Amino acid sequence: MTSRETSIKPVALFASVLLGLASWSALASASSAAELPITTAYGDELGCARVNGTGDTVFEPGGLVVRADAFTGYEWGCSYGAVWTFPHSEDTMFGVQGLCGGEGIPYLQRFIMELRPPGAPDPQELTVYTEEGDIFAELRSCAAPQRPPGRKG
Repeated sequence: MTSRETSIKPVALFASVLLGLASWSALASASSAAELPITTAYGDELGCARVNGTGDTVFEPGGLVVRADAFTGYEWGCSYGAVWTFPHSEDTMFGVQGLCGGEGIPYLQRFIMELRPPGAPDPQELTVYTEEGDIFAELRSCAAPQRPPGRKG
């Protein structure tokens, strides 16, 4: 390996790090405007207990909450860098680019969020999918009464 090849590698690495930071910064500055069109928080039982301030949930691990501007869980959270509506979804299915962090490590994560439209069997539900289409969580409106786990209706 020549000395020229050796000196190019650190420069290329430095340039790619700077480019990555610039991209992250651009997404982070756009995050304040990206919101889901929801007016209430959605969560699992523990997440809604935290939102509503009910019960002693401070030291409980777990809990998921989706708000108009963020998706949070236990020791991690994502603000939205971008939100878009899927075509032909009648404003019920959204793609979300999350600017996330957990235990001090920043990362990007995409989610798909589907709201149950009014008149659907469970109109107070929101389903979160991974970008691969797997169900990540099924959440209920924190304004609606929470069902015990495993019970329908």
